[in-house]
Amino acid sequence: MKCVVPRSCPPIRVPGRWRARRRRAFAFTLMEMILVLAIISVLLGLGVFGLVNVLGGAKEDAAASDIRTLEMSLVRYASRSGSFPTEAQGLDALVNRPTQAPVPQRWQQMVEPKVLIDPWNRPYQYRIPAQRSAKEYDVFSLGADGIADTEDDIGNWE
Repeated sequence: MKCVVPRSCPPIRVPGRWRARRRRAFAFTLMEMILVLAIISVLLGLGVFGLVNVLGGAKEDAAASDIRTLEMSLVRYASRSGSFPTEAQGLDALVNRPTQAPVPQRWQQMVEPKVLIDPWNRPYQYRIPAQRSAKEYDVFSLGADGIADTEDDIGNWE
């Protein structure tokens, strides 16, 4: 029987070969699976490595931002009281009215107490006269090691 109209003809089937090809087309080989897992592992490794670097720098950035806030608060304090706090009064003069001389006549709280603590949960340091900054005072964090005048200190001299 010959087909006159192509659409009415039944499909030609080749026993065995067609089914094997069809099955292979819908499955993944072991090599393909290993390759995909290797690519995913490399991407995850790079992502975790990058994330660690970002989180490590976040504390330094937060400390630098806090130091800029403290500097602005010290300038406001000096404009209201006539001078910067003494080293004995320290940065606490921005939060609590000083009791040691010179006691400012016009005092106002400049920052919240939590601003005086660095990202490593240590208080920010204040020195007047300055030793490292070109300004009248040094405001700095002891950094991750917690030791003053080391390479990891973050201050208003940077």
